[in-house]
Amino acid sequence: MNDFYLILLIIGILLVLTVVLYFILNGLIKQINDTAKSSFVLKMQEYEDIINEREEKLKELENNKEENESFDESDDTKSSDQKVIIETKEVEYKVEDLLKKAKEIDDKFEIDEQKIIENFLNNKIEQENKELYIELVNMYRSLSNMNDNKLLKKVLINDVLNQVSDKMKDIILKYFGHKKYILLVKLMDILEFEIKKNDPIVYIMVGKKNINYNYLSKRIRTLYNSRIYKGIKIIYHNKIYDYSLE
Repeated sequence: MNDFYLILLIIGILLVLTVVLYFILNGLIKQINDTAKSSFVLKMQEYEDIINEREEKLKELENNKEENESFDESDDTKSSDQKVIIETKEVEYKVEDLLKKAKEIDDKFEIDEQKIIENFLNNKIEQENKELYIELVNMYRSLSNMNDNKLLKKVLINDVLNQVSDKMKDIILKYFGHKKYILLVKLMDILEFEIKKNDPIVYIMVGKKNINYNYLSKRIRTLYNSRIYKGIKIIYHNKIYDYSLE
């Protein structure tokens, strides 16, 4: 008898679980269907928007075509076309004239670059102070290794003067002689200028990458400059000697 009631209890539980699962599954199916319908509606709306946009573009193209056809048939259009042709020819004439003048300038601007460099080496080179140049470079490098806080602090000018040569003292006093304190960052600016001014290298700037004049002297460094059309520029002691067209 106890087994009979147990079987009935199990059957009842199974029936309840079946009903619960039915409602759960039914709800999930309905949710999926609603989502699918919503997605389908959105896609259809997107397709309709694309079709409408294409139709509008087609109408616009047809209208433009009709306007162009009517415009081509008018006398005013013919006269305006003639004006455009005349203006185009004028531009062509101006370009040809400009090229002609450029060629004339190019033909007249014939220089012997190697001869100019050799004459410069023979006549413009000054007596170099290599020791001063090296001292300037070393001091600049030493300051460059300091952090920004130290460079922005004021220091006694006498503390700096006590560490340099007489030539360096002359340079520092020339710029800061009336001051008791100096900023090291400002001293760096002065050193950079003086380094360029005392640089023994002769820099030759050229407009073609395949040209190199280093073979003329150990003091020469050839540099490429895309702005130079023809000729050369010579930079020496922070001065530019220009023999070029840009």
